[in-house]
Amino acid sequence: MSSPDYLQLLDLVKNELVNNELATPTIESAWESVLDYYDELAAPDTLIELSIACFAELARTTGLSVSDIMDNAIALHKGKNAGYAGTTPDDPWSNFRAATYFSITAYKGVLVRLSDKIARLRSLAANPANDQVNESKADTLGDAGAYPLIGVCLFAEECQVSVGLIIEEFHKRPMQMQP
Repeated sequence: MSSPDYLQLLDLVKNELVNNELATPTIESAWESVLDYYDELAAPDTLIELSIACFAELARTTGLSVSDIMDNAIALHKGKNAGYAGTTPDDPWSNFRAATYFSITAYKGVLVRLSDKIARLRSLAANPANDQVNESKADTLGDAGAYPLIGVCLFAEECQVSVGLIIEEFHKRPMQMQP
């Protein structure tokens, strides 16, 4: 099972990349905004902006079209959901909910995983020879683009607000960061 909310968010990111390419924030500036606002109502906007930044960098890195990247992201979501949700196929985020075993919300658990991906991207940027785990930069960028959207889904769930409303509110605001 895939999350319809997640698929809506991927569509939003695709549209933003196609329509606002020049306004794409850098990964670093988007990540700094996530760190500033992760526990506030602005969190979904900053997470969506980080996803846009990561998928934009993925397009630049691979030379793939936005459409191909988003098609790959959908396929990856469905595949990972089958691989990770396994025994609870009705819950696409069951693996992220495991964070609750350690008294961490699923939303904050996603942020921890996301911080690992940002650290990896920084390490690879500093020195490509740091790639010691055989995970390509493109794979890391794909995960770093996907995790923020999963975070939005879990944030919405925890705050009991619809992802549709988050998307509506996102459209009302200009990008908070400059490229």
